[in-house]
Amino acid sequence: MTTKSQINKLGKQLRTTIREGNSIDADNLEQLQGYRTSFKEDISPVFENVARVAKRIRRDSLISLRIKRIESILSKIRREPTMSLGNMGDIAGCRVICHSKSALSLIRNEISKLYTVTKVKDYVTDPKPDGYKGYHIYIKSPVNEHKQVEIQLRHVRTHKWASLVEIIDIIYDLKLKEGENHPELQDFLYLLSLEKQKLDITQIARILEIDSKYEIYKKLNQVFIQNHIPIRRSWLDASDANSHSYFIIEVDKDKKSNIKALDNYQTAELEYFKMFLSNQTSNFVLVFIENPKFKEICVAYASYMMIKHDYLDDWNFFANKILKSESKHGVIKSYNTYKDFIDRNLTDQQDLINSELDEINNHVGKNGDVSGIAIQDWINELTERSTRIGKFIDELSQLKPPKTPSFFQRIFK
Repeated sequence: MTTKSQINKLGKQLRTTIREGNSIDADNLEQLQGYRTSFKEDISPVFENVARVAKRIRRDSLISLRIKRIESILSKIRREPTMSLGNMGDIAGCRVICHSKSALSLIRNEISKLYTVTKVKDYVTDPKPDGYKGYHIYIKSPVNEHKQVEIQLRHVRTHKWASLVEIIDIIYDLKLKEGENHPELQDFLYLLSLEKQKLDITQIARILEIDSKYEIYKKLNQVFIQNHIPIRRSWLDASDANSHSYFIIEVDKDKKSNIKALDNYQTAELEYFKMFLSNQTSNFVLVFIENPKFKEICVAYASYMMIKHDYLDDWNFFANKILKSESKHGVIKSYNTYKDFIDRNLTDQQDLINSELDEINNHVGKNGDVSGIAIQDWINELTERSTRIGKFIDELSQLKPPKTPSFFQRIFK
């Protein structure tokens, strides 16, 4: 398949099949996979240039490459009935996650000097209604002028927020990312898109009210605990993972994750397609990350790794704010409810840390080595989490529970 008309014909066939509710035949899937993989030549030089620019402007930038998942292409064909497959501009793309908002603008300007920009979606100046912020830049492929490549620029905070949207979609079997209507969860996510330090007590209470109704913290924590040890074990077992740059990450229908490290693109794409054909109820993503570190993969692909998210720490921050407010205003029942929930959450986190320490000891006992990069990264991350939990416990210990109102206070309030 070499011409744009052939590509568009395939898109029409796929759209008809989807609209009629039929299964897509193997030949059409093979053709779609062939079209996907043809973007490797287009994205590779773009990734190298974008990575060079981003690292020069901000050394700690995280840059990843991906070719759009088969499931995502099919979903977009279904959602956008007038768009031809040959004009789908985000089949190949790279993403820069940056710790500086000002750096995003600098990177955007440098990219515009390197390539022919066909379109820019500026969600930084004009955020999406749901709260999403970022730059989506579409350029002509330097290899084939009839193709486009997408470059996404996100601040790390926005990226983590976007990952939470995807995680909630997976856990609750929703499509909020694709615009499905769910007012309460959309309200919840919009509030979380704002700077947490600037939220007032009413907004914080609303976040925790929605969380309580849908048990968001509880469900996230259950899934993360379920996946944490197996994913870590897989990473340790891939002892040469640091020499690999391609990763297939899967989340199955039971919200269980696994990761495979591969050393070249051809092998990775063959494995990805094989996994997709054998189990289309799972979500798969094939990504490329240079010099990968476990922590970076967890940030870049949190909605596939499914083992951590900053929302758990944010929840503690919000609950602490509420406790301080309730303590100040003498709201005993509410104070005790939040305090009990926090205690349970902290116990879960401490139990997980203990389980991870046991896993590390077992691995070291079998292999007799604590010097490996993967083990050291894990130990360092455990130390950071333990420190955060300890700090939070110290803050809680300084709170004074509200006093029971006296008889006269109750009568004359």
